[in-house]
Amino acid sequence: MSPGSPEQQTPAVAPAQVSPMATTRRFAFLVLAGFVLLAGCESNNKDKIVGKWKATAAGFGEQVPAGVDDVYVVYEFTADGRFSMASVATKGGQIETKPLTAGKYSLGSGNVVNLSDLSPPVNGKTASRETIAINGDTLTLDDEGGKKITMTRMK
Repeated sequence: MSPGSPEQQTPAVAPAQVSPMATTRRFAFLVLAGFVLLAGCESNNKDKIVGKWKATAAGFGEQVPAGVDDVYVVYEFTADGRFSMASVATKGGQIETKPLTAGKYSLGSGNVVNLSDLSPPVNGKTASRETIAINGDTLTLDDEGGKKITMTRMK
């Protein structure tokens, strides 16, 4: 046999036929895989975060200053994606509220909450990414700086 002779040539391969059933199975698999990926991206805080949350001085790891009866911080998340934070101090029956910052929030996947358009900026930043876990009426925030803050839902 010499090179190129008909005995050494490989036979032509016919194009593979794909059955309609195999195509349907592949499509169903891709749709199912897409749903699994989307489910993994959902926020754990959906339908839980809206409302007012109170963090006491102890929740921040701080002491109540001398001469002050109570001090706490209120975080508020609204249904329209807005966020605000204010400090509240009581002294001799008088309540003083001081706005700290306000902006927008969006829910990321899992426990991630993104804060943006913060005004005034917090620690020089107008945005931050927080980890917030909500269990019933308890919210635990792990901030970018590694500080853990525990809050309770205000009713």
